[in-house]
Amino acid sequence: MRLRWRGLPVLARPVAHDRPHRLLVRAGGGVRRWCQRVCRLRLGHGKVADPPALRNEVQEGDRPAVSAHRAAGEGKPRSGAGAAAQLRGGRAASRGAPQAVPGSDVEADADRRAQRAVFRAARGRAGAAAGAQRVSRILVSILNWNGAAQTLGCVGDLLRQQLPAGVTADILVVDNGSKPADADALAQGLAGLPVTLRREAVNHGFAGGHNLAVTRALEEGYAFIWLVNSDAVMGSDDVLAQLLSLMAADDRCGAASPVLAILDQPEKVYFCGNFHDWASLDTQRARTIDDARATAGQRRAHQWVPGTAMLLRTQALRVAGKLDERMFAYYEDDELCARLAAHGWHSAVAYGARVLHAMPRRETDRPPYYFYLMARNYLIFWHGSTPPAHRRRIGLKLLDRALYDVNRLYYRGFPEQARAALLGVEDFMRRRYGRPVLDRSAGFRLRALRALLWLPHLRVLRRLDRAA
Repeated sequence: MRLRWRGLPVLARPVAHDRPHRLLVRAGGGVRRWCQRVCRLRLGHGKVADPPALRNEVQEGDRPAVSAHRAAGEGKPRSGAGAAAQLRGGRAASRGAPQAVPGSDVEADADRRAQRAVFRAARGRAGAAAGAQRVSRILVSILNWNGAAQTLGCVGDLLRQQLPAGVTADILVVDNGSKPADADALAQGLAGLPVTLRREAVNHGFAGGHNLAVTRALEEGYAFIWLVNSDAVMGSDDVLAQLLSLMAADDRCGAASPVLAILDQPEKVYFCGNFHDWASLDTQRARTIDDARATAGQRRAHQWVPGTAMLLRTQALRVAGKLDERMFAYYEDDELCARLAAHGWHSAVAYGARVLHAMPRRETDRPPYYFYLMARNYLIFWHGSTPPAHRRRIGLKLLDRALYDVNRLYYRGFPEQARAALLGVEDFMRRRYGRPVLDRSAGFRLRALRALLWLPHLRVLRRLDRAA
């Protein structure tokens, strides 16, 4: 509000306050005495706001929606709709307010008209932003690596998902350096479907491949990104809807997963809740859904969800960062959930949603590169993510456990897998990350240390066998 006194402009601007704000203003037009005027400017909820505060409200409304998929009656998302409501309230309240400036002050009248014009324009922009935020956009990311038939089945499964009103989903398939024949079969199978195919000449791994989609989601303003394994099978047509409902109910949930069951044994659940146990440097796995619910209520900040069908909030990724590409594959979901928790987000499970996933009968049925990545990334994760309170002698503890796993594989009769795991331990120590390279052997010092630990590890393994 701009007034004049003896020909000089005097600026009197109200600030945010819980009660009507009183202003002492100087009357213009040559009057030589002070007079007190009361100016009541209310902008919603009985609070007074100045133009900078109003501009902040409008800018908040212009931001992308993060939870605009809420159903009617569940509360409105944080958007420009709130700003528009405040603007409407402020305009109505200001009509009946006493005027602080005499009608003869033409300049003050012009200022008031200009202020009302600013309010109307801001209200229009806030309303437009709120309308744009009513639609939540989701990017679905699928990686293909020499498995075109499985990937096409997964895409067909996802196209049958029933989305809530106001939600749209785009599917991106990243061919992660597959052989030419498989890549061509994938391209032919996706022809004519509402799916985008991106072909990469090399295999970037789980982390690097999905990070291509994460980058796109962040750049193009998607509210969520859903990472789905190409061999995952949806247990129902509302899996994504249930994950979105979970996210809508808790705006600090950064990652969510359905319950995971074994593909050829649908009644057997192998994931319903995982929790980092920093004191023991291990993962606590819930055995039943009831157990998972109870533990999650007590240890929500320590929960993590696997990357098989992980829904991520892009707002959280902007703060915590993308997947750790040093790991290539395995443990990147543990690491990301721990990083989200360190930034004030948490992970959760939609217990009513289920996804089926193929699992090997025995761990040792997996290829050698799996044991290399598990050994190396186990050390990367626990050494890098463990909180300071649990880091005493952490290097020696982790090295002993990693070499125990190597000796266990030798003891069980899997020397090829054991040699790959020992290479993973050495590469962690030498800070070699990324794609596994297995056509070599570990150094003499590490092999000698493993041999020295053979007898104490053997006693533990035999004691476990007797107990079983």
